[in-house]
Amino acid sequence: MISWRASGERWLMLIPVGLYLSLGLIYLLAVPVGESPDEPGHLQCIEQVAQYRRLPRIDPWPSGEWWSRTTLLSGHMCYHMPLYYVAAGSLQLAVHSLGQSPLHFEFPESNPEWVNGSPSMFVHEGNWQLAETRAVTAVRIFTLAIGLLTLWATYRVTVALFPGQPVLALAAATLVAGWPQFVYMSRAISNDLLATALSAAVLVVVLQEGRPSRYPLAAGLASLAFLTKLTAAFTAGIVLAAFALEFWQRPAQRRELARAGFPMAAIFAGSVALIALVPALREPLVRGVRAFAGVSPAASSTAYWLDVLKLTASSGWARFGWMNVAAPAWQAYAWWLIILGGAVGGLFALWRRHPRPSSFLIAILVLWTVAVLAGYLRINLNRFQPQFRFAFALLPVLGGLAAGGYRNWLGRRSYLGVGVLALALFFVNLWLIFQLVIPAYAM
Repeated sequence: MISWRASGERWLMLIPVGLYLSLGLIYLLAVPVGESPDEPGHLQCIEQVAQYRRLPRIDPWPSGEWWSRTTLLSGHMCYHMPLYYVAAGSLQLAVHSLGQSPLHFEFPESNPEWVNGSPSMFVHEGNWQLAETRAVTAVRIFTLAIGLLTLWATYRVTVALFPGQPVLALAAATLVAGWPQFVYMSRAISNDLLATALSAAVLVVVLQEGRPSRYPLAAGLASLAFLTKLTAAFTAGIVLAAFALEFWQRPAQRRELARAGFPMAAIFAGSVALIALVPALREPLVRGVRAFAGVSPAASSTAYWLDVLKLTASSGWARFGWMNVAAPAWQAYAWWLIILGGAVGGLFALWRRHPRPSSFLIAILVLWTVAVLAGYLRINLNRFQPQFRFAFALLPVLGGLAAGGYRNWLGRRSYLGVGVLALALFFVNLWLIFQLVIPAYAM
């Protein structure tokens, strides 16, 4: 059974959970409605589910430039797979039924100065107020809660990497809980958090080596991830690769694996049949594949990929709003030096670990990392989208390895280092909020 508990001190998980929820709520109050990537478009798809009790479709159609109101407030984001919209729309309907909160939210007036460099897409009255309906706020809280699953996954992945060292798992979860770009996006109305959480859950389940009965659950989670966002399709490949590898490595368990393989295959086959038979599911799949099938001419230049690398580093640290409210570049580079330096140290720690991690675990983590990075590169081959949120599925692996790299500082049993890390991340995020977010939207 999957559990948060890796030691007798389960209450210590309140450190990353408390850090994450407190920062998420502060960002929720500080960032005005509509000032997150694609948030207005996602909300149109959610409202379709709540208002019309059906799967969303591209209605109304966008017109004008991508930043125009007729595009932002259209159904243009409804080419995505609909699971997040169905869940959030059902929540909106429930809130409406309980408190008569309106199902439609009218966004503030568009900011005409946005095209001239203003960070604000809409005109707002100021910060620290929720200028939205209760139904919209409920969706934000729902999305914030989803992010807790990613913290749990980070904890469990780190336990698999460094068994017997719960302080490292706690530190990894804390690192992700205070990761500025992740916690900022956690209160946005976006399908990214659900796709990330479900993907991370797939990784946790797959890494439970030697338990054949887990494969139907992994297949179900991978199917749900795919029904949330096309970029999560790689999780199905990971499940199948893990099954094949374990079948080859464990001859004694092949009968049990075969018994688990039939329901696993049935779940995948049922998901494919469902998409094929339901036009409202098939159409987003076809549109999504076509939308990202081409290759941008700019992708053939070295300068293009240098820009992708630079902005990926920035968006992996703190690049808020519509990717136009950015922290100083030196902060991003320092952050990635800390993370990647720790990850390298974590790899060395794994190599020296006794007993060494199994070849199965290493193979799955390598496949996972390659698959996420390949998906990220494919997006940027098609269009310039260096937004690290598309690679959030790497967070459990990066967090776990980085924590392992700093194991000597953290100590095997001392939790003081985790507390210091939590406090440091809390105040760093406060600095970002008061130095970047508040001035950007103080209209």
